[in-house]
Amino acid sequence: MTSGRHAVLAVLAAAVVAVAAVMLLSGGGAYVLHAEFDDAGQLVTGDRVEAWGVPIGTVTQLSLTADGRAAVTLSIGASPDTPLHAGTHAVIRAAGLAGVANRYVDLEPGPATARTLPSGSTLSPRETSGIVDIDELLDTLDRPTRRNIEALTAHSAEIFAGSGARFFNKLLATLSPALAQTAGFYGQLAQDRVGLGDLISTADTTATALASRDPELQDALRGGAAALTAVARQQAPLSDALQRLPSVLTQATSTLSSLRSTIAALRPTLRAVPAAAAPLATVLRQTAPTARAATPALAALNGELPVMDRTLAELRPLRATVIPALSSSTTALRNSQTILTGLRYYAADFLLGVTNGLGGIAAGNYDENGHYARVEFVNAPQTAAAGIFSALVPSGTIIPNTFGVREHLTARCPGGDAPPAPDGSNPWVLGSFWCNPADDVPLSVDFP
Repeated sequence: MTSGRHAVLAVLAAAVVAVAAVMLLSGGGAYVLHAEFDDAGQLVTGDRVEAWGVPIGTVTQLSLTADGRAAVTLSIGASPDTPLHAGTHAVIRAAGLAGVANRYVDLEPGPATARTLPSGSTLSPRETSGIVDIDELLDTLDRPTRRNIEALTAHSAEIFAGSGARFFNKLLATLSPALAQTAGFYGQLAQDRVGLGDLISTADTTATALASRDPELQDALRGGAAALTAVARQQAPLSDALQRLPSVLTQATSTLSSLRSTIAALRPTLRAVPAAAAPLATVLRQTAPTARAATPALAALNGELPVMDRTLAELRPLRATVIPALSSSTTALRNSQTILTGLRYYAADFLLGVTNGLGGIAAGNYDENGHYARVEFVNAPQTAAAGIFSALVPSGTIIPNTFGVREHLTARCPGGDAPPAPDGSNPWVLGSFWCNPADDVPLSVDFP
């Protein structure tokens, strides 16, 4: 019994191994990718599939799509690089020039940042490229083409004849870097197929949208043509403007240079603007009602303008007399400034002299002992006596330090007709042109 059980287990193990072998050999765990080509390019089942120059799978099936394209099934073995990403491009290439069944599929993987392509995904014809056979290339060389090539070959010696060789050599020297740059440009385009495809798809959408707006585009083109025609008619002014443009730009440069100092000068004013904003807002709020209130006054003033105009018209004949009179008044006022200054200085004395003297107003004097009288002789004692006795009275001081007679007091300072006040408020001593302090009333009048 034991040997029978061992025999059964051996059979089961052999069956499992056989099934696994069949699954592995049949590619059951392979990563499958379908690709649609416009032309299969002589691919056959069993041709290899490469990526980065390394074989990674085989062509397992060939068929036709409903629209007549070649549907190629690619079976790719398990690899850290699978699954592939969007942007992957499949190209049919030839392993060599000789032979027919020497084709293979070269996969150019998309960027790793793009979305992944799960097993069973299909590359559309926009993501595949066929192969151009040498026979097809040679078939394009029909009789007219061969005749043109023969003519080009026959006349190619003229390119190198005379001075043309120098220019042709320059062309060749320039052509090599240009071709290298062109190759680099196309290489970058090949690396960014996803972006290029999005650009083409967007351009297709844009072209479709533009095609649906045909009337608007025609109107825009007509408007553009009219604008260009108008510009062409202004050729002379445009030419003049272009000629003036250098000097204008030079002046603008100078202006912009000066603008820097202007901005520096304006900066303090701009800093003060926030502080002035609130008062200015108040003023602006009051402006509208003030303007409304001023409207009737302005209307009334506007009504008076015709009267004022007639009045000024009647004053015109007086212009010949008024202008010289005003000029003379200006000269007289300028010359009377000295007199007016003196009147301003002596106005108080003049007023008190008129009221106290001519008006007969008398004021009493008081001290700590009560009322007292002050006697001040204005006239000389000689004039008080009559006849021959006047000659006997001496002039000047009669009693030294007690009683004296002063005469010829013609230049008192303002306030000098009264004894000096203890606070020094009088007299007001001016320059020697206006007064003589010696003519003022001395302090000894009150304090002998």
